[in-house]
Amino acid sequence: MEVLLLILAIDKSHKNISEELIKKGYHITSPDSKEKVDAVLYHSGYEKGILENINNSSLMNSANTSGVLLIDIKNKNAKDVDEILKKRLYSPLF
Repeated sequence: MEVLLLILAIDKSHKNISEELIKKGYHITSPDSKEKVDAVLYHSGYEKGILENINNSSLMNSANTSGVLLIDIKNKNAKDVDEILKKRLYSPLF
């Protein structure tokens, strides 16, 4: 079974969850980065305009296919996010 390195964009203000996700093997980058990402993690309670401010070039995932998973981390911990990413059970926005 091939293990893929998933690249996650998350604001540096969420240091605790970022550190835990790094320990689980995820690569963390900033939402402002030009790096292609597989998921954007945001907190809907604090980052109201995150969807408008995401760098459009990062909206292509690291596998060069369109589509990036958006995960609201409000009331979630690193374990919850890890399960969402592994199972891809998070409901789409649209």
